[in-house]
Amino acid sequence: TRGRPDAVYVDVDIDELDDAIRAYDEARKLAPTDDVIALRLGYLHYALGDFAGARDELRAASERSVDNGDLVLALALALDRLGDPGVDAALDEAVARYARQRVGTPQERVATFRIFEGGDATLARFLERSRAAGAGATAAP
Repeated sequence: TRGRPDAVYVDVDIDELDDAIRAYDEARKLAPTDDVIALRLGYLHYALGDFAGARDELRAASERSVDNGDLVLALALALDRLGDPGVDAALDEAVARYARQRVGTPQERVATFRIFEGGDATLARFLERSRAAGAGATAAP
């Protein structure tokens, strides 16, 4: 990620991202409800600047997997890049899902999702909402 002194810069070829999307599309045929595949496809679309594609991938998966906070936080990032007013509802839903999961901390989620370039302001809003909801550190099972 460029312009961030705390991040490692990785030069990724666009063709490699396209190849990865094709590979994950094939994987989805074998496991159509796999959340990891959906999250990775959403990220790949996002990384290519296809925020609508990311939104579509992540919205479908987050509706199917109603307890997965990662999917809805990634969806919020895509919605924000699209200027979609639904970003606030998605952030609130992410906070609620993580609270139900009771694993990790909001800060850990933000650290993971910093790979979504351009999402720092949205992630900061997620942290604010988490704090307001009383979310904090919880032990992993």
